[in-house]
Amino acid sequence: MNQLRKYIWLIDTIRRAGKISHKDLSDKWERNKELSDCKPLHRATFNRWRDAIDSQFGITIDCQKVGGYLYYIANPEDVDDDKLKKWLLDSFSVSNTIGDNLSLKGRIVLEEIPSGRTHLTTILEAMKENRAVNIAYRPFTNPYSYTFSIEPYCVKLFENRWYVLARNNRDEIKIYGLDRLEWIEITDYTYKLPINFDAVDFFSTAYGIVIGHELKPERIVIRAYENHKHYLKSLPLHHSQHLIEDLGEYADFELYLSPTYDFVMKLLQSGPMIEVISPESLRKTMQQWISDMNYNRENETSTILKRNEQIFSFFASFFSCSFDRLNIILTPIKSHSKRLKIGVSLCFLSCLLRHSGQTLQLHFRPKVRAFSLHCSRKCERFQGST
Repeated sequence: MNQLRKYIWLIDTIRRAGKISHKDLSDKWERNKELSDCKPLHRATFNRWRDAIDSQFGITIDCQKVGGYLYYIANPEDVDDDKLKKWLLDSFSVSNTIGDNLSLKGRIVLEEIPSGRTHLTTILEAMKENRAVNIAYRPFTNPYSYTFSIEPYCVKLFENRWYVLARNNRDEIKIYGLDRLEWIEITDYTYKLPINFDAVDFFSTAYGIVIGHELKPERIVIRAYENHKHYLKSLPLHHSQHLIEDLGEYADFELYLSPTYDFVMKLLQSGPMIEVISPESLRKTMQQWISDMNYNRENETSTILKRNEQIFSFFASFFSCSFDRLNIILTPIKSHSKRLKIGVSLCFLSCLLRHSGQTLQLHFRPKVRAFSLHCSRKCERFQGST
């Protein structure tokens, strides 16, 4: 692994420089104390690394003899066009950069990938020899795991989670999240990968990893307003995305994919900064999701209001009564937000009682998650609870 880091460092350094002399390379290498131990990069070592990089990565480091013997990447298009190779080089380059700056670890914030690296390694080993694997898989919605065998076709990284596309024991092509695997083992059973299978083509019209919903891909036009259009330009939602026109106040983009629910969720994350122009069916789907969210919010508000009405109704029953002391215990309420809102209502009530010549004390008992009220007045005794 350490040797691989050295190769990646050399490739990345030359890529960023464009063209660089051996002397400058050696100086940069010597300053990288973690990898070089402060030793120079000898020409013989450099030439061995060039050959190894050409053999393992297919990246050719050539020399321009005119103008001072400058080294450069002779086939940069092979790196840019190969997504896997580019991702590997970028990932290792970032890893090298962070490794060189461990003293700043308290000032570098990274996102954690929940998928187990052990499972990914096992699946890749099985894919090399086209061997089936037995897995114990527990979906988020199920309390227990299921054990069955799968034939892994490919793996995909999407939104910081690793997934495997596989044929299961029911002859279905399914996608499984590696972070939901509880156990995995490679079997002796081998399978044949379909001759015409291509992982890139398989997911070409998918937004993410949602498959099998029989939604046909279609042309989608979205409008991003001024505050958001730059984000879509720098990081497209999909590889098919391209700019139709930029009118300053907003920009229209065209995509070609299947509008599955994960794509709808992604659009909703942007709120009013994105608008679906076409197709009309997707516009209606977005409107229905927004309507459902409003209904859930209104339903929660209605429930809280009904609870408050019950409280005020109860107090109204003794407003006209005369009493010396009132003890009220509200039944335990598990929801913190509801306890808070009811507490605000009761505080408002205490103000009303104070103006009517009564005194009320409001206490919250954390252990039983209940409100306790004590109210006194120079009249006859009254007690109650709810």
